[in-house]
Amino acid sequence: AFRVRLELPGRALAAHGIAFELLPLFSSADAQRFRGAGAARRAGVLVSARRRLKRDLRELGETISTTLIQRHVDLAPFLTLEKTAIAGRRLVYDVDDAIWLTGRETGGHFLSLFKGTTRKVRWLAERAEQVIAGNEVLAEYLVRYNDAVTIVPSLVDPTAYTVRLHEEREIVTLGWIGSPTTASFLQRLAPILERFAEKSPRPVRLMVVGGSAPRLARVEVREQAWSLEAER
Repeated sequence: AFRVRLELPGRALAAHGIAFELLPLFSSADAQRFRGAGAARRAGVLVSARRRLKRDLRELGETISTTLIQRHVDLAPFLTLEKTAIAGRRLVYDVDDAIWLTGRETGGHFLSLFKGTTRKVRWLAERAEQVIAGNEVLAEYLVRYNDAVTIVPSLVDPTAYTVRLHEEREIVTLGWIGSPTTASFLQRLAPILERFAEKSPRPVRLMVVGGSAPRLARVEVREQAWSLEAER
């Protein structure tokens, strides 16, 4: 989902004759396999994706003059793919979240500490010609490593979406969108949601997108994987 932040400016750049090519670590199919797999299979998916991306980056050769890295290139703690991506190219570094906060403090797995994200953020920021931050809080952190920080919030192209009509219906639908990492925070709201459903004069439905939904009494729960197409 993070690549969506880059697609909108990518279209604008194309209008000015600047080619913009997305090279994610995971394809959509890879991402689904990775999220739903155990540790051993995740490792296999990651190794395969790293090998493919490294090959693709090398094949670009001198055809690409600038690399824009969003967050980081690799989930592994090494800097191999980051170094390959920026070799001989200008670097623009984009950060839309406080990814240096990892492990239990963000509700993530404690093993996420070993990804070396904090070290990667500093390494990339120090080498970037320009750093883009999603908000002022992120910019305040990133300016420690680079003076050239510009704030560019994540935007939505309103022409790409149909405005929906909201009206009274037989079922009250509550929506939540997030990620597998942040789903634990939704779990904490389970008692509140159940009390709401108990007092509601109408049936209550909870639609969860991008993470695992809690099992709730008196609430119809639906889960949906996030996709750009579903957003529209």
